[in-house]
Amino acid sequence: KVGQRLLLSRMWFLRPLGRFSPLAARSFSRPAAPMQVFRQTLNPTTGRTEWAAMDENYDYNQEVARSSYTDMLHDDERNKKYKAGLEIAIGRVHRRGQRAHVLDIGTGSGLLSMLAAQAGADMVTACECFAPMAGAAQKIVQRNGFADKISVVPKRSTDMTAGPGGDMQERANILVAELLDTELIGEGCLHTYQHALRHLVTPDCIFVPHAATVYAQVVESEYMWNWHRLQPLNLPGCEQSLVPSPDMEACMGAAAVHDIQLSQVKQEQFKPLTEPIKVFRFEFDKQTESLEGRADLSVPVTETGQAQVVLMWWDIDMAPDCTIKLSVAPVWAHNTHNMQWRDHWMQAVYFNHQAVQVEKVQQVALHGRHDDYSMWFKVQQGSTNSQGSEVRVERPVCRCGGHMVWSRPRLGMLNDTGRWHTYASALKHVLTHGKTCVQTCVSVSDASWLPLMAARLGAEEVFALESSDLGSRVTHKLIAANNLQGKVHVLQGSEDQVEAALRDRKVAVVIAEPCYTSSLLPWHSLYFWYVCTRLRPLLTPGAAILPARATLVAMVMSFENLWRLRAPVGTVEGFDISLMDQMVKDHSVQTDERVEPHPLWEYPGVGLSDPVTLMNFDLTQPVPAEDMAATGEITLNCSGSCNAVALWMDYDLLGDGSHIISTGLQNPHLGGTTHLGHTTHTPNPGSTTHPGSTPQWNPHIRQGVYFMDTPIQVTPDSRLVYHVTFTPVDGRMEFQFDVENSVDRS
Repeated sequence: KVGQRLLLSRMWFLRPLGRFSPLAARSFSRPAAPMQVFRQTLNPTTGRTEWAAMDENYDYNQEVARSSYTDMLHDDERNKKYKAGLEIAIGRVHRRGQRAHVLDIGTGSGLLSMLAAQAGADMVTACECFAPMAGAAQKIVQRNGFADKISVVPKRSTDMTAGPGGDMQERANILVAELLDTELIGEGCLHTYQHALRHLVTPDCIFVPHAATVYAQVVESEYMWNWHRLQPLNLPGCEQSLVPSPDMEACMGAAAVHDIQLSQVKQEQFKPLTEPIKVFRFEFDKQTESLEGRADLSVPVTETGQAQVVLMWWDIDMAPDCTIKLSVAPVWAHNTHNMQWRDHWMQAVYFNHQAVQVEKVQQVALHGRHDDYSMWFKVQQGSTNSQGSEVRVERPVCRCGGHMVWSRPRLGMLNDTGRWHTYASALKHVLTHGKTCVQTCVSVSDASWLPLMAARLGAEEVFALESSDLGSRVTHKLIAANNLQGKVHVLQGSEDQVEAALRDRKVAVVIAEPCYTSSLLPWHSLYFWYVCTRLRPLLTPGAAILPARATLVAMVMSFENLWRLRAPVGTVEGFDISLMDQMVKDHSVQTDERVEPHPLWEYPGVGLSDPVTLMNFDLTQPVPAEDMAATGEITLNCSGSCNAVALWMDYDLLGDGSHIISTGLQNPHLGGTTHLGHTTHTPNPGSTTHPGSTPQWNPHIRQGVYFMDTPIQVTPDSRLVYHVTFTPVDGRMEFQFDVENSVDRS
């Protein structure tokens, strides 16, 4: 996700994706004097490069606004167990007859330092290298009355010194830190701890947390496997399937961990083949010569199946006696049903190089490796004893290019056969209209099956317009693997390339999924509309455009926990952290749009309304010059806490409602009629989503979420008033949602 954050930090109209690592933010420092600078940005909706004037502190402001500090502070179990661990550590040090000197590495808001001071620490040194956060921590510490006990050092711990004249006059005998991520070690905690052991703490120092245990479980799951490997695609009416290239079938996949809310994967979507097993044990207070580790384990197989995926999670022991444990296990492996929700620590999914058949009652070899930042796994048939002492476990690296172009959700979308069958049916209609095969077709999609599908279904010649060099290379591989070199031609760059390639011919059909690597919010895929508009001089009279129409859809939501990501913290464990809330709010105003992308299938919630149409777009017509605006009311059909509005796009491929592709619900929305200026809403009789029920979201794409400023209790008498504006000149979509209760209207 680091690459996504870097991309977003250079795009003025977006907020970053969630799941942000505070350690990444701590690499930034604020310039002394703000000034306006111009930056070149790519507008994902219009497809044009633009120059935008920004405050030179834009990246800094955005990192503060989108950090996960508040998510961590809302984690009540984390806070209480850190507190308990500190109380035990400070008590032990005092019983040894020593003064308790606590070093808090990466203090953030200063919470752990204040917990230590409250528990009786004689002195606390808190370090924080992210300058804005260090300043905030100092103010929070002072506001809560601990300025005499806690000193904040605005440095990385690895830049600190201990001893006379150093950052600490003496070494600390208690170290507390929260340097963990979903993969446990991805924020570099091993290196940080080893440096502290050598340079900053005493030999008998107590660490909080003391240790961590990593667990793994081997499972069979076609659902998850589709996130890893492009599968052949069978097309109705075609003798030959579309197939990936040989190097795609052999590729080990992406190196980055896939972190998800594993508890939201349905039980029928995977089959455990082993019990969870301990793989690694990290004792943070022990010096080690190497930060690399290995585990080679023989694991009993509990069910026959294909070993495709390794699931991983961890727990931490806050105290040396292991009496205080915090686990991030998924629901089926957790030791309590009253689980704490959190988004800053989830679970990880790793993919075996190839699926391996395993048999019940036999054993399977599970090999794990880690360096100082990451882990990887390999599953093989048989026990470790039968494989010799040295097993090569290669780190996953993509060598086919596909895993660098396609995210894992995008791979899931490419493997969604039901979706492609809808496209195939619509394509057959437009490609054989009047029983005459279409001669020339243009596909505007990034590294997609679509141009190959058009060629197989009857188009005589297809031009695939790609936006990147890597996407072009991947598409070339797919074309060669399916022997379509004479029918599908790749064009890289803008639509200007199409005119040069046509050589005075005209285009009969323009098609798109639409799905683009630069699209992060649902309406960014209206890029297709802009391309079609610029291609109009090249189209034949009556040329078909697929999809023909797009619809912006909304549903009023009551999320169980997702809203907490943007909720103020206020008071935590009795400490006033409101300065943190204000800082995040101030920086959000400078950098954020109101809508941000989230994979809603991972976040339970109920719909408080029917899905309703906010705005319609006729993609067969040119992009208008004038702004489009819509105002209306959404009826709420049940009571609950209104904390967000979910937003997505539905695409009507033929324009007659017969072939709908949705980026929101699994069952596409069909109801609602938009008129200029005001919208009237009609229920969708074909939808299986009802108010008060849990929507079934499309898992292959992120939906947009507009968070209400504060959750509002609503009843069936309430209304949500909306104002939506689409500005064609720059592709901006602006929203305003306000709840009106019956009392307000009266």
